[in-house]
Amino acid sequence: MNQQPMGAPKPAVSKWLWIVLIVVVLGAAGYFGWYYLMGPGKKVETSTSTPTATTTTPSTNTTTPTTTTPTTTDKTAGWKTYTNETYGFSFKYPSSMTLSEKTWSKDGDEVIALTNTDSKTKTPDMTVRYSKLTAKTDEVTSNTIGVWLKDKFTSEITAKNVTTETINGVKFNDAEMQADPSYFAMLVSNDNGIYAIDFSVQSKATLTETLKTLLTTFKFTK
Repeated sequence: MNQQPMGAPKPAVSKWLWIVLIVVVLGAAGYFGWYYLMGPGKKVETSTSTPTATTTTPSTNTTTPTTTTPTTTDKTAGWKTYTNETYGFSFKYPSSMTLSEKTWSKDGDEVIALTNTDSKTKTPDMTVRYSKLTAKTDEVTSNTIGVWLKDKFTSEITAKNVTTETINGVKFNDAEMQADPSYFAMLVSNDNGIYAIDFSVQSKATLTETLKTLLTTFKFTK
């Protein structure tokens, strides 16, 4: 009877080789898994965001000063200018006043008269008289004014509260004239003579602003 030959046994080395290989593979997998997930090979995401610096500009409440240029009002705008070539003086006056000029006057008589157009009495608000007297303004006193006026008009007049003032370089002697009626006068002189500017009020305090402004325009022309 024929016997089948028995197969040759598989070598044991091959079995253990596979076992070792599997162990090595598993070990390597475990090692690399640990290395990249838990060990030094783990990637750590680092935030590289640069902090934004916030600069706060302090609020400055600065008020720019406003420069206001004062407006100068010309009180004589639209006024007329009167010039007397014979007696050498001039001044400005408003168109609301009427000026009458004497073509001839004796020494000491009025040269011009200025009257408010709306005046019901037609009494001059201002008159200017001239005399060839040689007295200077600084020599005019209560006595000399009274004597001068009395000589020229043969009436009893006395001067009261005589004061001196300079308006735009022109020196005046102010006086309250005690007469009938009383009035206020301002006397001024130069080398040509003496001028009396008379007003139909009793004191300078009662002069209108218009007449006060008019006085600032009075000047000599020769």
